[in-house]
Amino acid sequence: MKNILIFILFFTNFAFVKNVISQNSNMINPYLVQGDSIIEVVDNGQINWTKQEILATGFCVIDTVKFKNKRQAKTLAKRCAVIVAKANLLEIVKGIYIIRQTTVDDFMMRNDRIRGEVEGRVKNTRQMGKAKEIDGVMEVTIAMSIYKANGLAPILKDEIKPEPQVLEPVEVLEEKENQTPQAIAFNFQNGNFKPSVFPVVVDEKTGKTVLDFSKYYNHETGEFPKFIKLSKKVMAEAGFTDAVNVIDAIQKEDGSIAIDLEKNQKLDKNS
Repeated sequence: MKNILIFILFFTNFAFVKNVISQNSNMINPYLVQGDSIIEVVDNGQINWTKQEILATGFCVIDTVKFKNKRQAKTLAKRCAVIVAKANLLEIVKGIYIIRQTTVDDFMMRNDRIRGEVEGRVKNTRQMGKAKEIDGVMEVTIAMSIYKANGLAPILKDEIKPEPQVLEPVEVLEEKENQTPQAIAFNFQNGNFKPSVFPVVVDEKTGKTVLDFSKYYNHETGEFPKFIKLSKKVMAEAGFTDAVNVIDAIQKEDGSIAIDLEKNQKLDKNS
């Protein structure tokens, strides 16, 4: 018998069809939702939790006074914008929550290896599209993956210590062909939610960890469940056949997601 439907059926098998974390968009801060994506807007960039990438933008003035050759001035402005974008990206990355309220910067301050690798990944980030020239200013956007091999999470994987879970959804670890993807929606009652790289779900009554998402990260392939906005369109495109259960939740001060485990055990179809 399955312990609790929302977690046993939360993940698909590791054949890697679309794994999804859904949120009810009515209860999420408006700045987080754009279309079907969950996007956290930050200074000089954004964190797209649906596409699982971090974007940063850099600007630099085209100095035609110092550099009379316009082509040279534009080329130097592009280089300058890239440097600024990478500096902005590093600041964005430092502020990202990894697990609960522990940030990337917390890890960097206590581990020189992590500091060096994070800074190295930022320096080697890719440019998104061509540089844009707007009113005498060059604009460049760069991107860094959150979970893929050249991204953020692999750097930290050895430092993350999975928390003991109340539930162990062992059934989902078996590969099965043609398995339908599953999802659950969190309805954040207090209207506040800040995503983290590895969310932790706890029982609001006991404080015990119900689900530690770091256990479901495949650092070799970069596969990890996606945050998406819950909608009929998304459900249809992802191939969901079963109704999605909406679970009332709040985000605690420590960054964890709290639910009433006892209440939601009633969702078990086989209980």
